[in-house]
Amino acid sequence: MSCLSNASPGDTVVISSGAGAVGSVACQIGKIEGLRVVSSAGSDDKVRWLIDDLGVDHAFNYRRTPYETALAASCPGGIDLVLENAGPDHLSACLPLMNELKQILISGFVSVYNTGGKVPPFKNFEYVLDRFLTIKAYRFMDSLHAYDTFVADMVRWREQGWMQFRETYFHGLEQAPAAFCSLFEQNNAGGKILVSLGEAHI
Repeated sequence: MSCLSNASPGDTVVISSGAGAVGSVACQIGKIEGLRVVSSAGSDDKVRWLIDDLGVDHAFNYRRTPYETALAASCPGGIDLVLENAGPDHLSACLPLMNELKQILISGFVSVYNTGGKVPPFKNFEYVLDRFLTIKAYRFMDSLHAYDTFVADMVRWREQGWMQFRETYFHGLEQAPAAFCSLFEQNNAGGKILVSLGEAHI
């Protein structure tokens, strides 16, 4: 997280789609770096996993509680960093809670995967101006210089039991289409979805 932003220990970071492959890793790195982590997920099971297993400070099921209500309750001191994976609705709810001179990193919009890439307008843009916020689309290639350090950290954290992963396997190459489609199903278990070929995984 620190390689992407100027967040400091004790700052509040909001990570949408926290039970996904990207979000779950980000949540755990945030905790390792001393951030206060708030996250959203699409089921009660995913919320329990985020809190009980990954150590997230606050998590909520956005299908049960509106973003605005849940974020206001979870972030009484405001938001210092957003890692946006979900989409415009979540981002719009974060903006009024952002502290001044803070940053929003966009790694993807899950909610527009099936819309041909068209992103609907988001609300509350005035807060970007009023609070001098930075919105940045995260690009993996910008961090290639830190790749070796990141891999070394991940291996060490995994060995120390600080990193957990939830994986769902589809067995056989013929299951690849079903594995891909499961990414867009509301009842998927979260984490990484993999296709298994015998002893190898792709």
